[in-house]
Amino acid sequence: MKRMILCLSGIFSALLVITQDYQCVRDGAEYYYTDSVIFHAIRIDSVVPEGDDQAFYNYSTMIYDQSINCFSRFGSSWIGKKVLVKPDGKNVFRNTADSEIIIETQKAAGEHWTCYYFPDSNFIEATVAEIQEMEFITLSDSVKKITFQAFSSNGTPITHPINSMYLLLSKGYGLIRTINFRLFPDFSFNGIFYPESCSEFTLYGISEPPVGRQDLTADKVYDFKTGDEIHTHYNYTSSPYDYYKNIYCKNYILDKEFSLNNDSVIYLKYKCGYSVEHIPEVGNIYSYFKDTVCESYFIGQDSIINILPDAVIVNELQPDIWEYSCITSGFYTTSGKQIKIEWRGFFSVFPHECIEVIESKDNKDLGNDRKFFIENLGYYYDWFQAWDHGESNYPVYFKNFNDEWGTPYTFICDSLPTDIIHYDSLSNFKVSIFPNPMHSSAMLTILDKREGNYQLNLYNYMGMLVKELRFHSNELIIKRENLNNGIYFYILNENMKPIQTGKLIVN
Repeated sequence: MKRMILCLSGIFSALLVITQDYQCVRDGAEYYYTDSVIFHAIRIDSVVPEGDDQAFYNYSTMIYDQSINCFSRFGSSWIGKKVLVKPDGKNVFRNTADSEIIIETQKAAGEHWTCYYFPDSNFIEATVAEIQEMEFITLSDSVKKITFQAFSSNGTPITHPINSMYLLLSKGYGLIRTINFRLFPDFSFNGIFYPESCSEFTLYGISEPPVGRQDLTADKVYDFKTGDEIHTHYNYTSSPYDYYKNIYCKNYILDKEFSLNNDSVIYLKYKCGYSVEHIPEVGNIYSYFKDTVCESYFIGQDSIINILPDAVIVNELQPDIWEYSCITSGFYTTSGKQIKIEWRGFFSVFPHECIEVIESKDNKDLGNDRKFFIENLGYYYDWFQAWDHGESNYPVYFKNFNDEWGTPYTFICDSLPTDIIHYDSLSNFKVSIFPNPMHSSAMLTILDKREGNYQLNLYNYMGMLVKELRFHSNELIIKRENLNNGIYFYILNENMKPIQTGKLIVN
């Protein structure tokens, strides 16, 4: 009896392998695809029997649901809500209109079938154009090429974008070239994060066993090496107040080590650079810095960077209020490096049925918020845009022993000043303030000018005007009065035009 059971088990396993030949999607691994700009993935979260068929469910994504006039985190993925695998080899996809797309995986070379009907009775015919051995992502397998042709309802070939597209179906690995089935054959819309259309994607990696290029994860994002050099640019702009700040920074990786449980990586960095801060009514203030710092990054399995492209992250902010983040993935400009973006600013109340994008000037912390994670370049890159201000931080240059990308900054760290300087295209007046730092008062002297209509404006580090003094001679006594200890910036005007700027320290 035991022998009979073993035989039957062997027969069943063999039949299972046969039925999986040329099947479009498979479970047990993650499959990564790209169109050279955007990345998508297939990870079958569940396989559910439906009569004699098997329904393969890819993980859900966030899409706009017209039926509820909101975003839904249970939307269909880029290959549709599910793929129905039938015993006869038919694989049935469903697009955004819930129409069927039929892929006959067991057809021989030269055979064709009707794979899709338009609402007006026009249809699309699919054909197995050829079957041949192909190499892809270091693998070799038998591959079917499936092409498409659109026809009118009376069977006349018609022009359609789908005519130039095709699938490549591997016998052992499923789809190695596929289509955005959610938008098959000609749907398109301006998606939540980027415009989507019925475009083609090519397999570039499989997770199990690991073959080809894998999904971007936290350990790859924070994989700096000793000797790496990264240049970054930070920008902050306040629209209503004409205020902005730019920071130009060079980062040099000096050393690297891991935490005891290997869930964090610690780097010793040397950082140098300067900032340009524009304060209305004051001008541009230049600030310089040089420092050696330790920075730690979390690389554990719970890192949001490890989430697959298009997946949704749910965080409970407070009872009955949830925040949602979505992950998209692609390439970072021309660097060739993979990037993941966490899109934030989606919220809902119980029971998660209606997710909204919230941007309100009554709550200035909310807005279009993106956080960037870039291969080998780490997480200190973001982009935020609200009603009254914008903020961004991103890399402009990268260099290590084997790779170089971008345009480096030309300033030399050792030659940077160690003080704050205010540059402006002002007159070369010689102005003296003594003592500086001052305690109770100081004397401002215009050394090469005796008489004029002068005005001294004094600003704190936030750019707020704290003192305004008018005088006509070449000397002015500045009294401390209500000034707190700290650094102040001044601008000296003659006839309402700035002629000199500088710094005054009060202690």
